[in-house]
Amino acid sequence: MARAYVVGNFILGLFLAAVSSAFFWFFRLPYPLLIGPISGFLSLVPYIGLPALDSAAADAALPKYSALTMYLIIGTTVAFLHLLALNLLYRSWSVHGST
Repeated sequence: MARAYVVGNFILGLFLAAVSSAFFWFFRLPYPLLIGPISGFLSLVPYIGLPALDSAAADAALPKYSALTMYLIIGTTVAFLHLLALNLLYRSWSVHGST
C-alpha cells in the first residue's frame, strides 16, 4: 500500500511537471523544462507547495513580463493546477488505490 502511495504521488508529480512545462513553454517563460518539474513536484507539498510554486513561476516570469496581467494569469493557472491535483486527482487516485 505504501508503494502504491509513493508511485501514485510520483506519477502525479510527473503529470503536473509535464503540464506545467507545457504551460510555461506556451507563455515563453525562460527555462520551462526546469521550472515545470520544480512546479509540478512542489505542488505535492501540502501547505507550502502553492506559495512556493507561485513564487517560482513569478520569479521565472520576471525577465520576460512587466504587466501585472501576465502574473495574474500565470499565478491563477498554477494555482488551478495545484488545486486540481490535490483535490481531484490525488484523492480519486488514493480512493481507487485503496480498494
